[in-house]
Amino acid sequence: MRRALIAAIVLLVVGLAIFHKQLIHHAVSTQDTKRLVVGEKVPDFTLSNLAGKIVKLSELQKRTDSGVVCLSFWCTTCHSCRMMDVRFQKLAADWKDKATVVGIDANAADTAQKVEEFVQGRKFSVPVFLDAEGKAADLFGVRLTTTTVVIDKAGVLRYWGQFGGEDSLLAANALRQVFEGKDVAVKETNASG
Repeated sequence: MRRALIAAIVLLVVGLAIFHKQLIHHAVSTQDTKRLVVGEKVPDFTLSNLAGKIVKLSELQKRTDSGVVCLSFWCTTCHSCRMMDVRFQKLAADWKDKATVVGIDANAADTAQKVEEFVQGRKFSVPVFLDAEGKAADLFGVRLTTTTVVIDKAGVLRYWGQFGGEDSLLAANALRQVFEGKDVAVKETNASG
């Protein structure tokens, strides 16, 4: 009887895990049809900095001569964000004068004050902008944090997907290829967060 109960519990847990994964995949894939796709022109959307100043994409593009922008959707409560924070800061530092690399917090629960305290407490050096209403996230079809996009000088979306792990520098490679005027080898990856 005890073995049967344990087997039933294991099957229930496995079933829930598979169902949960399918729900996430469905949520991400159904939104893909409504988002900008690689190769499309990105409209000049707005974000706000932590001081509340409204900033347009076109203004982010003007921060460097290249006009290239890398946006990573990030938030204070995201476990996968904490795993990529060091790599994210390194990417921003490596590209400081060449391209604009910023984080976008689209978590409605993250206030400017909360984000400011978080970045100061962790000595997080990447500029973070707020997308509290999720308009930029919706534009790019972002459903999972650490989704990253790379936009070229002409405002064309050139990469959409994972930031990348230690062994797969997806965003960094896309950023480098756009900066060098090359075609991006891996234009899109599945979202992962």
